[in-house]
Amino acid sequence: MKRYKEETKMEENKVLFRGNIYTLHSQVILLDNEADRGFPKMRTGSESVAFGDQGVVVATVEDLNTEVIVCQGKNEPEHKLCVTGQIWVGNQGLLVGNIEASTTTNISWPKGRTLVTVYTNGIFTNATKVIFYLDYLGEN
Repeated sequence: MKRYKEETKMEENKVLFRGNIYTLHSQVILLDNEADRGFPKMRTGSESVAFGDQGVVVATVEDLNTEVIVCQGKNEPEHKLCVTGQIWVGNQGLLVGNIEASTTTNISWPKGRTLVTVYTNGIFTNATKVIFYLDYLGEN
């Protein structure tokens, strides 16, 4: 029943990406394709999520496939809310995946500030599913 409710809520949002990402070093990233200030980094290693100016990194299970969904919208899935933060996206859209494993996908997204809300089905390195909700805030 929970799966049905989650799928129904997903349909109310625009799904930009849905797939499995192989996660080396226990992480999935959502990053501005023009990122020049580096990768968001976990400071202590015990965080579930870390934001940088141009992206967000989420802790996941290590060396396994993780289901990743990127949606445009605000509906909440039946998973744990990790955090909400803002990133800047340049002219080339977003990159989602795991850079070290070369399992990344480009996502078309407008230039400007974006509110990113991250949900997972587990905390720290137990997450096997990550959902990013994106809300465009404009170029200001």
